[in-house]
Amino acid sequence: MAHIETSRFGKLEYYDKDLLLFPEGIPGFTQCTKWIIAGEESHFIKWMQSVEYGDVALPVTSPEFVDPKFHLKIHQEELDFLGAQEKGDLFVLVVVRIPPEMPWEMTANLAAPVVLCTTTRKGRQIVSSEDQPRFREYVFPEETRIAMAEEYQKVSVNPSPEYPEETLWEENPHAGPDA
Repeated sequence: MAHIETSRFGKLEYYDKDLLLFPEGIPGFTQCTKWIIAGEESHFIKWMQSVEYGDVALPVTSPEFVDPKFHLKIHQEELDFLGAQEKGDLFVLVVVRIPPEMPWEMTANLAAPVVLCTTTRKGRQIVSSEDQPRFREYVFPEETRIAMAEEYQKVSVNPSPEYPEETLWEENPHAGPDA
């Protein structure tokens, strides 16, 4: 069993059989060729954690979570590169962008899914050939985003007794409600 120190999860242990291999890296992270999936089993967001760089982790989710009608168009050359015999050998994820102060506004990149072959553990981020690529598709429907934002405002304006208002701004006194 191997391990890596990460900035997000601390020490992560993994087996070689857990490695996802990206011979070309991922666009923007070409030096990262070995990844593992981390995160809570029950949560819809997982993390692709680089094994070579402990401070590099990408939030990912199932494209069907974002769009139940998601359909991957993949060319034979991609299947060959991944070593997949058929589409059934593939597992697909999409990279998610989570704004730190507004997580309800998270978006998913449906135009460039991360495609993994389950038999070879080889992966590649594949840019879609769709006419209208969806690089920033909202993860949550509008009603949910509005409700989450309203709930956040209630908590920010009316802190609970266990978290008095002073503690909300404790880390950065300049970030208070009047800043």
